[in-house]
Amino acid sequence: MHINSAIFGTMLDKKVLDGNFSPKKTSANEKIEEYYTQELLDMIYYAYRKDFEYFGYEKIVL
Repeated sequence: MHINSAIFGTMLDKKVLDGNFSPKKTSANEKIEEYYTQELLDMIYYAYRKDFEYFGYEKIVL
């Protein structure tokens, strides 16, 4: 049985599962280009590469 079915009795729409409905939503992803250059993003990625890999984060490309 799928976990959603066990908890909610039905399958949830993927949009619901992927959405950020937090009251503290920052829209930070939309502001990346305003504050970071690709060179700086690359430096951050390489400095924290192991964290990106461990947590499954993707490298950001502008």
